[in-house]
Amino acid sequence: MAETASELKERVDLARGRLEQDLNSLQYHVRASLDWKTQYRRFPWAFLGAAFTSALMLGLAYSRMLPRAPIVLVDPDSRALRGLRRNR
Repeated sequence: MAETASELKERVDLARGRLEQDLNSLQYHVRASLDWKTQYRRFPWAFLGAAFTSALMLGLAYSRMLPRAPIVLVDPDSRALRGLRRNR
């Protein structure tokens, strides 16, 4: 099948147009997928769960960094108990 140069150019232009449309569609879908506002509108409960989990993990990590006072167990004698009772 012998094609003329103009027919071949027309086929190439049609293919280029389809490729350009496909590329534009792909760019739109990628941008929509990476846009956090769009994802938030689609999946608000997932964002709420992620925020809660993040806050919980940060709180646990921070609480482990705080210094803790050592617990001292004392066996008080009767004199010390009377002193505590008077201070009330």
